[in-house]
Amino acid sequence: MALIPIDNVGQVGIVKETSPWQLPPNVWSDGNNVKTDEGSIKKLPGYSEVMATCPVAPYYVTQITLGTPEFWIAGGLAKIYAYDNTNKSTLLNGGINDSVTTVTVDSTTDFESAGTITIGEEQITYTGKTSTTFTTCTRGANSTTAAAHLDDATVSRANVWYDITRASGDYTVTTTRNPWVSTVIGGILVMTNGTDDPQYWALTSGIPLTTTKMQDLNNWPASTECKSLRAYRTSLIALNVTKSGVNYPRLVKWSTGAATQATPTSWDETSSSVDAGEYELADTKGDILDGLQLRDSFMIYKEDATYSMTYVGTPFIFAFRQLSPTIGAISKNCIAEFDGGHAIFAKGNFYINDGQSLKPILPQKLREFVFQQIDGQEVDKSFVIADYGRSEILFCYVSDGSVSNQCDQAVVWNYITNTFVIRDLPDLAHIGYGVIRDPTKAGTWAGATQSWATISGPWTMSFDATDKVLLMTSPTDTKLYRNGSGNKSGTSNMISYVERTGLTMNSQGQPDHTAVKHIKAIYPKMSTSSTNKINIYVGTQMSAEEGVSWKTPVTFTPNTQSKVSVRATGKMYAVKFESTTDMDWELDGYTIELEDSGRRGSRSY
Repeated sequence: MALIPIDNVGQVGIVKETSPWQLPPNVWSDGNNVKTDEGSIKKLPGYSEVMATCPVAPYYVTQITLGTPEFWIAGGLAKIYAYDNTNKSTLLNGGINDSVTTVTVDSTTDFESAGTITIGEEQITYTGKTSTTFTTCTRGANSTTAAAHLDDATVSRANVWYDITRASGDYTVTTTRNPWVSTVIGGILVMTNGTDDPQYWALTSGIPLTTTKMQDLNNWPASTECKSLRAYRTSLIALNVTKSGVNYPRLVKWSTGAATQATPTSWDETSSSVDAGEYELADTKGDILDGLQLRDSFMIYKEDATYSMTYVGTPFIFAFRQLSPTIGAISKNCIAEFDGGHAIFAKGNFYINDGQSLKPILPQKLREFVFQQIDGQEVDKSFVIADYGRSEILFCYVSDGSVSNQCDQAVVWNYITNTFVIRDLPDLAHIGYGVIRDPTKAGTWAGATQSWATISGPWTMSFDATDKVLLMTSPTDTKLYRNGSGNKSGTSNMISYVERTGLTMNSQGQPDHTAVKHIKAIYPKMSTSSTNKINIYVGTQMSAEEGVSWKTPVTFTPNTQSKVSVRATGKMYAVKFESTTDMDWELDGYTIELEDSGRRGSRSY
């Protein structure tokens, strides 16, 4: 009888392409909804709905922060909405009855000139203000009755959605495939969808207001659209341009430089008095899909190539250099910036662009699995997002067989540890990154309802109400989800597991695929939230050609158990750790108790 320890189980993560019996013992051959963290495997945190009653099926979301105002912007197919995410409050100066039309407070500083306030459970809309009053007040649409309120009652800005669609009418988005992109120039949000004129959200005294509508980009050339629009230095860069109905898919068009808190004044490439211009990347056949600044350069990604655009000044303004003649992006919004450069979702692999060359990051890991999983008809719905708080890049795609035809799976790469895991997604069109309150956490000690034993995560973090996290858009559900919130997939329990097949160590701890082993027990080194249980499976094979024969799962409670007893015999063996309930867990390692049972003639039992 021997004890075989397997530690540092989060060092590599999941490797699907290599035969499992060729892998080191601490590498996993399969898994889902888990992550690597400091050498351990952990259950992936859940996600919860936030900013409830999203008024539009969201296909895009981004956050813009300028000083105190903090807005989330959601783009639908016809409209754009803004959500003021900033906490603002004051105190009622004198009690009011249920029929007043003017509300007097200590100060209206930081409140907008018109909007909605909350007192207790009542929402009140106002159309004007002075330094101490909100005027022309009426009961808000989300309040059933008006109410009286006492002196010094808290008056706060209501978390509601504001329609900031352009005054000239709805947008005419013609595709659900990565319709929107956004950028910020001089503090001004600019968005484009490839069908309408690009939109911008004008500033008032240096900040955007929810009473201000989006507008067609001023000075933009008439009868012109572009697939993507990004800021570089003080210019806007339009990519894949259409003029008067004629598409120029390889054309790069740039504006003259913009002043602070202003949009460009000219796009006229024929004028010698401005720095605007055009250049066609015609030496490869692929269309331009997107672009993004990388340090001092601007990278342009075609379907089949990558280019570097660099400022050189007059008379040429920008110089262009081909960085790769064969590697581009798979779709729009498939590039994310991080400390190492750009992470790119390309055809056949994921790449890192460090500004000098493109390097693949999926050789002999998940490459074959991923590109067999992707639905080829929905490939242009793929996108990439960086989660800087967790040092992760999510490569998101529509899996073959997806019911919603929205992104339902992601490969997650931790760029610090260089590990890969796989996770499910709730039918997404896009993910944004920014600050949003966690609805499952208490904001104060007094507001906590959970006990020490049941609350997830470190106790001090349980009261961290806001954080920079991923905000996920689901047009299928017409909802926005905060990632890293609770343990569930929305309102459903999350199934998380990690699995290793093809283990062959004998009683001496040496790989031996010819000897039969009898597995007697598993000693997990792990913790779970409260008294939750996980399922532990053991499986065996007598040869590499036959499938794994899994035994009935055995439940394990770390608080009361140190091992699970099992009975399984085979030349190769497998283990699986799985959770199916509202819980979190961490696996640091495990030990297998086994004995050799000869080299032939043994039976499975």
